[in-house]
Amino acid sequence: MLTVDATILPAMIDAVLARSDGDPDFAAQVDAAVHTALMAKARAGLPG
Repeated sequence: MLTVDATILPAMIDAVLARSDGDPDFAAQVDAAVHTALMAKARAGLPG
């Protein structure tokens, strides 16, 4: 997730988690995106 207003980050996280709980396809998409981001960071030598 990207935002320029860090104060809304908790609400954004809550919204993603709530949708993930009720939508297995969305949860799988989130998991895939996290995996992609972590792999890119690892290839760049950045901490996960």
